[in-house]
Amino acid sequence: MNDKDIERVQQEVVTKNKAEAHERKKAEAKQPVDITLDELKISHKNHDIDRQNEMIKEELKEFINERGK
Repeated sequence: MNDKDIERVQQEVVTKNKAEAHERKKAEAKQPVDITLDELKISHKNHDIDRQNEMIKEELKEFINERGK
């Protein structure tokens, strides 16, 4: 092999590795967005449920206090 052939092979390897790294990076970048959206929806629902539970607890405390008088 001469120097041009060696250089061409090295460039192909580097180009292939860069292309694979780019595809991998692109795939990893898409994944968290989907997960984050799902987690955000779940978090929002949990927050609503927690807020409703707190309201119910406060109402129960008021009811118990009024009944005990």
